[in-house]
Amino acid sequence: MNQTPPSNKYPLLLVVAFMIAIVGINLYSLEQYPLADCDEIMYADVSYNFITGDGFSTDLVGQLHDLDRNQVLFARLYHVGQGVIIYLLGNTLFAARLFSFLGWGATALLTFLVGKRLFDSTTGVLAGLLAAVSLNALYASHISRSIAWVTAGVMCTFYYYLVVKEHPTRTRYLFLGFVASFGAVGFHLNGAWFILVIGLLVVVENYRTAEGRWWIALFAIGGTAALGIIVLMHFLPYPALTMSQVRSFREVMPWAGTLGVRLRSGLNFLRDAYFESMSHAVSAFTAFALAGIIYALHRREKSDRLLLILFGLSILGFTLGTRHKYNAYFSLWDPLEALFIASAATRISPAIMRRLPAFFSKLSSRQIALLLILPLVSLNLAGW
Repeated sequence: MNQTPPSNKYPLLLVVAFMIAIVGINLYSLEQYPLADCDEIMYADVSYNFITGDGFSTDLVGQLHDLDRNQVLFARLYHVGQGVIIYLLGNTLFAARLFSFLGWGATALLTFLVGKRLFDSTTGVLAGLLAAVSLNALYASHISRSIAWVTAGVMCTFYYYLVVKEHPTRTRYLFLGFVASFGAVGFHLNGAWFILVIGLLVVVENYRTAEGRWWIALFAIGGTAALGIIVLMHFLPYPALTMSQVRSFREVMPWAGTLGVRLRSGLNFLRDAYFESMSHAVSAFTAFALAGIIYALHRREKSDRLLLILFGLSILGFTLGTRHKYNAYFSLWDPLEALFIASAATRISPAIMRRLPAFFSKLSSRQIALLLILPLVSLNLAGW
Protein backbone atom coordinates (compact mmCIF):
# COMPACT_ATOMS: atom_id res chain seq x y z
CA MET A 1 0.00 0.00 0.00
CA ASN A 2 1.33 3.43 -0.96
CA GLN A 3 1.72 5.81 1.94
CA THR A 4 1.76 9.58 1.89
CA PRO A 5 5.35 10.85 2.23
CA PRO A 6 6.03 12.16 5.73
CA SER A 7 6.69 15.68 4.40
CA ASN A 8 3.15 15.82 3.02
CA LYS A 9 1.50 14.81 6.30
CA TYR A 10 2.41 17.99 8.14
CA PRO A 11 0.32 20.40 6.04
CA LEU A 12 -2.74 18.21 6.60
CA LEU A 13 -2.09 17.99 10.34
CA LEU A 14 -1.61 21.76 10.49
CA VAL A 15 -4.87 22.35 8.62
CA VAL A 16 -6.69 19.95 10.95
CA ALA A 17 -5.25 21.79 13.96
CA PHE A 18 -6.35 25.10 12.43
CA MET A 19 -9.88 23.79 11.86
CA ILE A 20 -10.21 22.46 15.41
CA ALA A 21 -9.08 25.82 16.78
CA ILE A 22 -11.39 27.71 14.42
CA VAL A 23 -14.43 25.62 15.38
CA GLY A 24 -13.65 26.06 19.07
CA ILE A 25 -13.18 29.83 18.81
CA ASN A 26 -16.25 30.21 16.65
CA LEU A 27 -18.43 28.19 18.99
CA TYR A 28 -17.12 29.93 22.11
CA SER A 29 -17.68 33.40 20.62
CA LEU A 30 -21.15 32.61 19.28
CA GLU A 31 -22.97 34.79 21.79
CA GLN A 32 -20.12 37.17 22.56
CA TYR A 33 -21.02 39.53 19.73
CA PRO A 34 -23.90 42.03 20.12
CA LEU A 35 -27.06 41.79 18.03
CA ALA A 36 -26.31 42.79 14.46
CA ASP A 37 -29.84 44.00 13.68
CA CYS A 38 -33.46 43.57 14.70
CA ASP A 39 -33.95 40.72 12.21
CA GLU A 40 -31.99 38.43 14.51
CA ILE A 41 -34.73 38.70 17.11
CA MET A 42 -37.45 38.44 14.48
CA TYR A 43 -36.03 35.26 12.96
CA ALA A 44 -35.63 33.60 16.35
CA ASP A 45 -39.11 34.62 17.46
CA VAL A 46 -40.75 33.17 14.34
CA SER A 47 -38.78 29.93 14.78
CA TYR A 48 -39.69 29.73 18.47
CA ASN A 49 -43.38 30.31 17.74
CA PHE A 50 -43.32 27.68 15.01
CA ILE A 51 -41.78 25.02 17.21
CA THR A 52 -44.14 25.81 20.13
CA GLY A 53 -47.25 25.52 17.97
CA ASP A 54 -48.09 29.15 17.14
CA GLY A 55 -47.16 28.85 13.48
CA PHE A 56 -44.77 31.02 11.49
CA SER A 57 -45.62 34.27 13.25
CA THR A 58 -44.26 37.00 15.49
CA ASP A 59 -45.95 39.58 17.69
CA LEU A 60 -42.81 41.73 18.12
CA VAL A 61 -44.31 44.41 15.87
CA GLY A 62 -47.91 43.95 16.95
CA GLN A 63 -50.42 43.39 14.17
CA LEU A 64 -48.38 45.13 11.46
CA HIS A 65 -49.08 43.41 8.12
CA ASP A 66 -50.68 40.56 10.13
CA LEU A 67 -47.22 39.31 11.10
CA ASP A 68 -48.72 38.15 14.39
CA ARG A 69 -50.58 35.54 12.34
CA ASN A 70 -48.30 34.87 9.39
CA GLN A 71 -44.68 35.83 8.65
CA VAL A 72 -43.76 34.76 5.14
CA LEU A 73 -40.83 36.95 4.08
CA PHE A 74 -38.24 34.91 5.97
CA ALA A 75 -37.44 31.45 4.61
CA ARG A 76 -39.49 28.83 6.43
CA LEU A 77 -36.95 26.11 5.80
CA TYR A 78 -34.56 28.10 7.98
CA HIS A 79 -37.22 28.53 10.68
CA VAL A 80 -37.73 24.76 10.81
CA GLY A 81 -34.02 24.10 11.40
CA GLN A 82 -33.56 26.98 13.82
CA GLY A 83 -36.75 26.03 15.65
CA VAL A 84 -35.46 22.50 16.27
CA ILE A 85 -32.23 23.89 17.78
CA ILE A 86 -34.19 26.30 20.00
CA TYR A 87 -36.49 23.48 21.10
CA LEU A 88 -33.50 21.32 22.08
CA LEU A 89 -31.34 23.99 23.75
CA GLY A 90 -33.80 26.64 24.88
CA ASN A 91 -34.75 30.06 23.60
CA THR A 92 -31.33 31.74 23.96
CA LEU A 93 -29.05 33.79 21.73
CA PHE A 94 -26.61 30.86 21.58
CA ALA A 95 -29.33 28.50 20.35
CA ALA A 96 -30.67 31.06 17.87
CA ARG A 97 -27.23 31.48 16.29
CA LEU A 98 -26.16 27.84 16.48
CA PHE A 99 -28.09 26.89 13.34
CA SER A 100 -26.18 29.55 11.38
CA PHE A 101 -22.95 28.18 12.90
CA LEU A 102 -23.87 24.74 11.52
CA GLY A 103 -24.48 26.34 8.13
CA TRP A 104 -20.99 27.85 8.32
CA GLY A 105 -19.54 24.40 9.01
CA ALA A 106 -21.53 22.85 6.16
CA THR A 107 -20.27 25.56 3.79
CA ALA A 108 -16.62 24.92 4.71
CA LEU A 109 -17.08 21.16 4.24
CA LEU A 110 -18.86 21.57 0.90
CA THR A 111 -16.17 23.98 -0.30
CA PHE A 112 -13.60 21.28 0.44
CA LEU A 113 -15.65 18.70 -1.49
CA VAL A 114 -16.13 21.03 -4.47
CA GLY A 115 -12.41 21.88 -4.55
CA LYS A 116 -11.45 18.21 -4.34
CA ARG A 117 -13.76 17.20 -7.19
CA LEU A 118 -13.13 20.24 -9.38
CA PHE A 119 -9.34 20.38 -8.86
CA ASP A 120 -7.64 18.06 -6.34
CA SER A 121 -7.58 17.20 -2.64
CA THR A 122 -4.95 19.82 -1.75
CA THR A 123 -6.99 22.57 -3.36
CA GLY A 124 -10.07 21.27 -1.56
CA VAL A 125 -8.41 21.32 1.86
CA LEU A 126 -6.98 24.82 1.40
CA ALA A 127 -10.26 26.17 0.00
CA GLY A 128 -12.23 24.70 2.89
CA LEU A 129 -9.82 26.31 5.35
CA LEU A 130 -10.10 29.70 3.63
CA ALA A 131 -13.88 29.52 3.50
CA ALA A 132 -13.91 28.77 7.22
CA VAL A 133 -11.66 31.65 8.32
CA SER A 134 -13.23 34.35 6.15
CA LEU A 135 -14.46 37.29 8.25
CA ASN A 136 -17.59 37.46 6.11
CA ALA A 137 -18.27 33.82 6.95
CA LEU A 138 -17.65 34.54 10.62
CA TYR A 139 -20.28 37.26 10.48
CA ALA A 140 -22.77 34.96 8.72
CA SER A 141 -22.20 32.29 11.38
CA HIS A 142 -22.75 34.75 14.24
CA ILE A 143 -26.07 36.18 13.15
CA SER A 144 -29.52 34.66 13.42
CA ARG A 145 -30.22 34.96 9.70
CA SER A 146 -30.22 32.49 6.83
CA ILE A 147 -27.11 33.71 4.93
CA ALA A 148 -24.84 30.85 6.02
CA TRP A 149 -27.40 28.27 4.91
CA VAL A 150 -28.00 30.04 1.57
CA THR A 151 -24.27 29.69 0.92
CA ALA A 152 -24.32 26.05 2.00
CA GLY A 153 -27.30 25.39 -0.29
CA VAL A 154 -25.47 26.93 -3.25
CA MET A 155 -22.30 24.90 -2.62
CA CYS A 156 -24.32 21.72 -2.12
CA THR A 157 -26.00 22.23 -5.48
CA PHE A 158 -22.68 23.02 -7.15
CA TYR A 159 -21.08 19.89 -5.70
CA TYR A 160 -23.94 17.63 -6.79
CA TYR A 161 -23.90 19.26 -10.24
CA LEU A 162 -20.23 18.21 -10.55
CA VAL A 163 -21.13 14.67 -9.48
CA VAL A 164 -23.96 14.45 -12.03
CA LYS A 165 -21.80 16.00 -14.74
CA GLU A 166 -19.19 13.28 -14.21
CA HIS A 167 -21.67 10.38 -13.83
CA PRO A 168 -24.91 11.44 -15.58
CA THR A 169 -28.13 9.46 -15.28
CA ARG A 170 -31.76 10.46 -15.66
CA THR A 171 -32.47 9.92 -11.99
CA ARG A 172 -29.55 12.08 -10.97
CA TYR A 173 -30.65 14.96 -13.20
CA LEU A 174 -34.13 14.73 -11.73
CA PHE A 175 -32.70 14.91 -8.23
CA LEU A 176 -30.28 17.68 -9.24
CA GLY A 177 -33.27 19.83 -10.22
CA PHE A 178 -34.88 19.10 -6.86
CA VAL A 179 -31.70 20.01 -4.96
CA ALA A 180 -31.20 23.12 -7.10
CA SER A 181 -34.61 24.56 -6.27
CA PHE A 182 -34.04 24.13 -2.55
CA GLY A 183 -30.58 25.64 -2.95
CA ALA A 184 -32.03 28.54 -4.94
CA VAL A 185 -34.97 29.63 -2.83
CA GLY A 186 -35.21 27.22 0.10
CA PHE A 187 -33.34 29.57 2.44
CA HIS A 188 -33.36 32.88 0.57
CA LEU A 189 -34.20 34.13 -2.92
CA ASN A 190 -30.65 35.41 -3.42
CA GLY A 191 -29.53 31.82 -3.88
CA ALA A 192 -31.42 31.88 -7.18
CA TRP A 193 -28.68 33.83 -8.97
CA PHE A 194 -26.23 30.96 -8.50
CA ILE A 195 -28.70 28.21 -9.32
CA LEU A 196 -29.90 29.94 -12.49
CA VAL A 197 -26.29 29.80 -13.72
CA ILE A 198 -26.11 26.07 -12.95
CA GLY A 199 -29.42 25.57 -14.78
CA LEU A 200 -28.01 27.46 -17.77
CA LEU A 201 -24.94 25.22 -17.74
CA VAL A 202 -27.16 22.11 -17.70
CA VAL A 203 -29.01 23.37 -20.77
CA VAL A 204 -25.91 24.47 -22.74
CA GLU A 205 -24.05 21.23 -22.03
CA ASN A 206 -26.88 18.86 -22.94
CA TYR A 207 -29.29 20.32 -25.52
CA ARG A 208 -27.46 18.89 -28.55
CA THR A 209 -28.35 15.22 -27.95
CA ALA A 210 -31.65 13.42 -27.47
CA GLU A 211 -30.55 11.95 -24.14
CA GLY A 212 -29.26 15.34 -23.08
CA ARG A 213 -32.65 16.90 -23.78
CA TRP A 214 -34.18 14.23 -21.53
CA TRP A 215 -31.77 15.26 -18.81
CA ILE A 216 -32.77 18.91 -19.22
CA ALA A 217 -36.46 18.01 -19.01
CA LEU A 218 -35.97 15.91 -15.89
CA PHE A 219 -33.88 18.66 -14.31
CA ALA A 220 -36.77 21.08 -14.94
CA ILE A 221 -39.33 18.61 -13.55
CA GLY A 222 -37.34 18.05 -10.37
CA GLY A 223 -36.82 21.78 -9.93
CA THR A 224 -40.50 22.53 -10.48
CA ALA A 225 -41.56 19.86 -7.98
CA ALA A 226 -39.25 21.24 -5.28
CA LEU A 227 -40.33 24.79 -6.05
CA GLY A 228 -43.95 23.73 -5.63
CA ILE A 229 -43.18 22.32 -2.18
CA ILE A 230 -41.40 25.53 -1.16
CA VAL A 231 -44.28 27.70 -2.41
CA LEU A 232 -46.79 25.59 -0.48
CA MET A 233 -44.65 25.90 2.66
CA HIS A 234 -44.92 29.69 2.37
CA PHE A 235 -48.53 30.03 1.23
CA LEU A 236 -50.13 27.65 3.68
CA PRO A 237 -52.08 27.93 5.88
CA TYR A 238 -52.93 31.59 5.00
CA PRO A 239 -52.55 32.12 1.23
CA ALA A 240 -54.42 35.44 1.29
CA LEU A 241 -52.19 36.83 4.04
CA THR A 242 -49.12 35.62 2.18
CA MET A 243 -50.11 37.48 -0.99
CA SER A 244 -50.93 40.59 1.03
CA GLN A 245 -47.48 40.58 2.65
CA VAL A 246 -45.71 40.02 -0.65
CA ARG A 247 -47.49 43.04 -2.12
CA SER A 248 -46.71 45.13 0.98
CA PHE A 249 -42.99 44.36 0.84
CA ARG A 250 -42.54 44.19 -2.92
CA GLU A 251 -39.97 46.99 -2.81
CA VAL A 252 -37.41 44.60 -1.26
CA MET A 253 -38.16 41.74 -3.62
CA PRO A 254 -35.96 40.92 -6.65
CA TRP A 255 -36.64 42.90 -9.85
CA ALA A 256 -37.87 45.96 -7.90
CA GLY A 257 -36.73 49.38 -9.13
CA THR A 258 -35.47 50.58 -12.50
CA LEU A 259 -32.42 49.12 -14.20
CA GLY A 260 -30.44 52.24 -13.33
CA VAL A 261 -31.34 51.96 -9.65
CA ARG A 262 -30.39 48.28 -9.56
CA LEU A 263 -27.11 48.92 -11.35
CA ARG A 264 -26.09 51.76 -9.04
CA SER A 265 -26.99 49.83 -5.90
CA GLY A 266 -25.14 46.79 -7.22
CA LEU A 267 -21.99 48.76 -7.93
CA ASN A 268 -22.20 50.34 -4.48
CA PHE A 269 -22.60 46.89 -2.95
CA LEU A 270 -19.54 45.54 -4.78
CA ARG A 271 -17.52 48.62 -3.83
CA ASP A 272 -18.47 48.31 -0.16
CA ALA A 273 -17.97 44.54 -0.15
CA TYR A 274 -14.61 44.31 -1.85
CA PHE A 275 -12.86 47.65 -2.16
CA GLU A 276 -13.91 49.84 0.78
CA SER A 277 -14.39 47.24 3.46
CA MET A 278 -13.93 48.36 7.06
CA SER A 279 -11.75 45.30 7.67
CA HIS A 280 -8.24 44.91 6.26
CA ALA A 281 -8.76 41.15 6.39
CA VAL A 282 -11.72 41.32 3.99
CA SER A 283 -9.74 43.60 1.66
CA ALA A 284 -6.82 41.16 1.76
CA PHE A 285 -9.17 38.26 0.99
CA THR A 286 -10.41 40.23 -2.02
CA ALA A 287 -6.86 40.95 -3.20
CA PHE A 288 -5.90 37.26 -2.99
CA ALA A 289 -9.13 36.32 -4.79
CA LEU A 290 -8.45 38.79 -7.60
CA ALA A 291 -5.00 37.27 -8.03
CA GLY A 292 -6.60 33.82 -8.18
CA ILE A 293 -9.18 35.00 -10.73
CA ILE A 294 -6.45 36.52 -12.92
CA TYR A 295 -4.53 33.24 -12.74
CA ALA A 296 -7.69 31.29 -13.67
CA LEU A 297 -8.24 33.62 -16.65
CA HIS A 298 -4.66 32.92 -17.68
CA ARG A 299 -4.99 29.14 -17.36
CA ARG A 300 -8.51 28.85 -18.82
CA GLU A 301 -8.84 25.14 -18.17
CA LYS A 302 -12.30 23.59 -17.97
CA SER A 303 -12.43 23.73 -14.18
CA ASP A 304 -11.31 27.37 -14.21
CA ARG A 305 -13.88 28.34 -16.84
CA LEU A 306 -16.66 26.67 -14.90
CA LEU A 307 -15.74 28.51 -11.71
CA LEU A 308 -15.40 31.83 -13.58
CA ILE A 309 -18.82 31.43 -15.19
CA LEU A 310 -20.55 30.67 -11.89
CA PHE A 311 -18.77 33.51 -10.10
CA GLY A 312 -19.18 36.15 -12.80
CA LEU A 313 -22.78 35.48 -13.88
CA SER A 314 -24.07 35.12 -10.31
CA ILE A 315 -22.59 38.50 -9.35
CA LEU A 316 -24.04 40.05 -12.52
CA GLY A 317 -27.49 38.61 -11.78
CA PHE A 318 -27.37 39.76 -8.18
CA THR A 319 -26.14 43.23 -9.18
CA LEU A 320 -28.89 43.81 -11.73
CA GLY A 321 -31.68 41.73 -10.24
CA THR A 322 -31.76 42.50 -6.53
CA ARG A 323 -32.46 45.95 -5.16
CA HIS A 324 -32.12 45.31 -1.41
CA LYS A 325 -28.47 44.34 -0.89
CA TYR A 326 -27.79 43.69 2.79
CA ASN A 327 -24.10 43.69 3.73
CA ALA A 328 -24.32 40.15 5.14
CA TYR A 329 -24.70 38.92 1.55
CA PHE A 330 -20.97 39.56 1.04
CA SER A 331 -20.25 36.03 2.26
CA LEU A 332 -22.24 34.36 -0.56
CA TRP A 333 -19.21 34.50 -2.89
CA ASP A 334 -16.51 33.70 -0.32
CA PRO A 335 -16.39 29.93 -1.04
CA LEU A 336 -15.88 30.61 -4.75
CA GLU A 337 -13.18 33.15 -3.95
CA ALA A 338 -11.57 30.60 -1.64
CA LEU A 339 -11.49 28.12 -4.53
CA PHE A 340 -9.77 30.67 -6.78
CA ILE A 341 -7.14 31.39 -4.13
CA ALA A 342 -6.50 27.74 -3.25
CA SER A 343 -6.33 26.65 -6.89
CA ALA A 344 -3.77 29.33 -7.73
CA ALA A 345 -1.66 28.54 -4.65
CA THR A 346 -1.66 24.82 -5.41
CA ARG A 347 -0.61 25.31 -9.03
CA ILE A 348 2.00 27.97 -8.41
CA SER A 349 3.80 25.99 -5.70
CA PRO A 350 5.56 23.46 -8.03
CA ALA A 351 6.96 26.36 -10.07
CA ILE A 352 8.25 27.97 -6.89
CA MET A 353 9.99 24.70 -5.97
CA ARG A 354 11.71 24.57 -9.37
CA ARG A 355 12.81 28.20 -9.49
CA LEU A 356 13.89 28.59 -5.86
CA PRO A 357 15.32 25.19 -4.94
CA ALA A 358 17.77 26.68 -2.45
CA PHE A 359 14.92 27.98 -0.29
CA PHE A 360 12.30 25.27 -0.75
CA SER A 361 14.24 22.05 -1.46
CA LYS A 362 13.08 20.45 1.80
CA LEU A 363 9.41 21.44 1.41
CA SER A 364 6.69 19.67 -0.51
CA SER A 365 4.39 21.46 -2.93
CA ARG A 366 1.57 21.13 -0.37
CA GLN A 367 3.65 22.86 2.27
CA ILE A 368 4.51 25.70 -0.11
CA ALA A 369 0.85 26.10 -1.07
CA LEU A 370 -0.06 26.31 2.61
CA LEU A 371 2.68 28.87 3.20
CA LEU A 372 1.27 30.99 0.36
CA ILE A 373 -2.15 31.28 2.00
CA LEU A 374 -0.92 31.29 5.61
CA PRO A 375 -0.66 35.12 5.82
CA LEU A 376 -4.28 35.43 4.68
CA VAL A 377 -5.45 32.79 7.16
CA SER A 378 -3.54 34.48 9.99
CA LEU A 379 -4.88 37.93 9.11
CA ASN A 380 -8.47 36.70 9.11
CA LEU A 381 -8.02 34.84 12.40
CA ALA A 382 -6.54 37.98 13.92
CA GLY A 383 -9.69 39.83 12.86
CA TRP A 384 -11.85 37.40 14.81
